[in-house]
Amino acid sequence: MRVLVTIASGPAQFSFFTFVWASVVTRRTRFFLTAAILKYYGPALLAEFERRMGLHVMAGGGLLVSLWVLWKLLV
Repeated sequence: MRVLVTIASGPAQFSFFTFVWASVVTRRTRFFLTAAILKYYGPALLAEFERRMGLHVMAGGGLLVSLWVLWKLLV
């Protein structure tokens, strides 16, 4: 997810502060998501989630980019 922030910061013309803030938020989100999966579903689901992490990140990133484009078109 952090890679998406890095790549998107250029076209979105993020300020340095926004870039750092977004990087921190995405890193913490991944940490808390992993912790929640471990707490509620155990190590078996965590292994499955980590195996497909790339797919989940790409799907979430695609959704975020789509929402950003939609926002720019509507506003």
